[in-house]
Parts: sequence; C-alpha cells; structure tokens
Amino acid sequence: MMMLAQRKPFVSVCGGGIDGANWDTWNAWVVTKLHLANNASNPYQLVGEYTLTGTLEATFTGQWWDPSWRLIKNGIATMSPGENGNAKYPAAPGVYKVVLDTELERVFITKK
Repeated sequence: MMMLAQRKPFVSVCGGGIDGANWDTWNAWVVTKLHLANNASNPYQLVGEYTLTGTLEATFTGQWWDPSWRLIKNGIATMSPGENGNAKYPAAPGVYKVVLDTELERVFITKK
C-alpha cells in the first residue's frame, strides 16, 4: 500500500511588524523563514515562528495571494476575499509561535 504525503501548499506571511516581511508575495516566497509548515497532528493547521518587531499587521498567503487569510480583529483570519482590511496588533518585540487554523479561521500567536 502506498502512503500519500501530506499536501504541503506554500503559505507564508506578508505584512508589517515581522522581521523579513513586507507586502510583496515574491518576498514571502523567497524568504524561507516566513514560510508556514503543516502541523503533523492537524491537517487544517499551518505553523511557523516569527520574530515580531512591533505592531503586527499580517496576511497569510500563497504565491500571488492565493490562497490567503487576512488577520482581522480578535485573532480571526478570514479567507480572502473576505472582510477587507488587516487589524493592527501591538506586540512586544520577540519570537512568537504562530498557528493558522484554516478550518476555524483563527490565528493563535503566543510569545516563546
């Protein structure tokens, strides 16, 4: 029996307040520290670690904005097209673990 590998779509982060990130999806593609990885125990979750440098404003996106989720109020990450506009979250500089749950449309961000 052949085992199929878990699908690994390219999803990364674009935005402000994140070390190495900007709003260009090409930048998100080539700066590998911005990539999210599949959570081996939950196929709906993508995880990453980012160094935040100040106020966070983010979109989690594939190349050319497909697929993409906007981080809006209260940790909600709506799949685009959806609510237009990204919320700004004040964040103390440091390293954070990020979990994007694509099923719940939520982002969980915790300081390491």
